[in-house]
Amino acid sequence: MDIVCCPDDNYIIPCSALIVSVCENNMGSDINFYIVSSGLSEVSKSMLRRLAEKYGISISFYQVNADLLKCLPLKGKGQPSHITIAAYYRLLLSSVLPLFVTKVLYLDCDIIVRHSLKELFDENISEVALAVVQDDYQEHCLRLGYETRYGYFNSGVLLLNLTYWRENNLENELLEYAYNNIGLLQYHDQDILNAVLKDRKKQMSIAYNVQSTFLKREIMEDENYATICEQSKDPVIVHYTGLKPWHKECWNPYKKDFFKYLKLTGLSVRKRRSLPLNLYLKYLIRGGLEKLGVLPPVCRN
Repeated sequence: MDIVCCPDDNYIIPCSALIVSVCENNMGSDINFYIVSSGLSEVSKSMLRRLAEKYGISISFYQVNADLLKCLPLKGKGQPSHITIAAYYRLLLSSVLPLFVTKVLYLDCDIIVRHSLKELFDENISEVALAVVQDDYQEHCLRLGYETRYGYFNSGVLLLNLTYWRENNLENELLEYAYNNIGLLQYHDQDILNAVLKDRKKQMSIAYNVQSTFLKREIMEDENYATICEQSKDPVIVHYTGLKPWHKECWNPYKKDFFKYLKLTGLSVRKRRSLPLNLYLKYLIRGGLEKLGVLPPVCRN
């Protein structure tokens, strides 16, 4: 099972928790982690090597040429400032990873795996570029100028057919689109992947990428909510979109899972407030209203 992550030094602790969660829930599997970065420190590499030794898995490090991406925007309209150039590295995986890696599971570092990944990895993607899970906001299709029937997916979990990517020179196609449409890119690599690969993908169950907003009842449209909530029960993969588990305001019901696996790494992360004071107060008030039953709670098992 080949898995790739693209952390920088700022996200090495969450990446460590992710790796532990994969190993703990896939015992007996042949796991190969590929870490793609542009200057990961030796301290960070040593941390990951210790985990690999502990669990008996393979971990390899690959350098990406970040100069290919230096013209791309790092902050879209209304987007958080923590986004770095590493967000775009997944666009280069077909050339960065060795040719013997033909099928790989890309995972963002703000993710925890809760169950076996075998069924996900066994998905048949021989005729498509990738397998994906829908994003919580589908209106981005219109912003990017294509029909809504194609849908809009989240790029935090991607099962990639690298053979298809190489045969069809997708890396160049993706970069060309990015350079020519910089003004449209609000969600970075995700916009690029959706615009270019909208009709070359396979949809997977939401259970493989349960984003935080899928658990917020009032955010989802009524017609979609029942299906989304059902597929979000007992997630295989939890994706902490928006607020992260180490943010005091994080309301995600699977927040404890992150700290469960973080503890097994032997590392720690300092909890801190992410929101400005006025929004933090709104967060506290909302929590109280949920407890009183005035507002609907997040979707829980």
